Amino acid sequence: MKQENIMDNQKSFLLLARELGIDVKCKSIADPGYFKLKDNVSFLKDKFLHALYKTMNRENGCECEQVRTPRYFIGGGNNPLLVKTAMQQRWWWSPADTPENAHFLWTQWKKQKFIAALQADRAMKEESVLLLESGMKSVAQLAGVSVRLYNHLEGSGYLGNKKALFYNLRAYYKSIGKDPFSAMPLTFHIKEGKKGKEYKEFLEVYYKLKEANPQIENVWIIKPGENSNRGKGISIAKDLAEIDKI
Repeated sequence: MKQENIMDNQKSFLLLARELGIDVKCKSIADPGYFKLKDNVSFLKDKFLHALYKTMNRENGCECEQVRTPRYFIGGGNNPLLVKTAMQQRWWWSPADTPENAHFLWTQWKKQKFIAALQADRAMKEESVLLLESGMKSVAQLAGVSVRLYNHLEGSGYLGNKKALFYNLRAYYKSIGKDPFSAMPLTFHIKEGKKGKEYKEFLEVYYKLKEANPQIENVWIIKPGENSNRGKGISIAKDLAEIDKI
């Protein structure tokens, strides 16, 4: 296809978008860089599909309840493109300019200010709480009231953080008189390097295992304790010299 034809098609798409009342954020219909961004292409595709479905419903005499379109905001971090793509495929959702204007908010790390905002919403709008407790039956209900959803739960760090999960499991099994390592791998949290008591406890167990099973490799998985995910920084060692290097 010739470049002139491509430009004409792009202008036609932008003109159609304006006729349909779609808020296209570009300098002019002749802007050559607009369609180079995948987000812009996905945005127009979703809006055109939305307009098509509305037209088909109208032509077939289907009276659909008009509701305020729910909005989403995707923050930065790991895999925001994956979440954004999933939301863009739901034509009945629209992107929000700011987190405060979003019905659904996604961020990699939990933001306490967003948790606090949800608590304020819950205290001020009892109908939102009742709706969530009874179960949302449709997007219309979601958009009709000020329901806000966040991909983090308050206190989720006690389960989602590997260090906190270890401490909680250990405390729970000890509280019921059971060995915590009957339910999870033998684990040591080394906080103070070789000088700490945790490392000394590890050495004691390490040598006991080595003496009891000299023919078996004494393999350990070493995980970084803070601000790491997706397997980054994890290493495997089978003797003490390798572990000390880490």
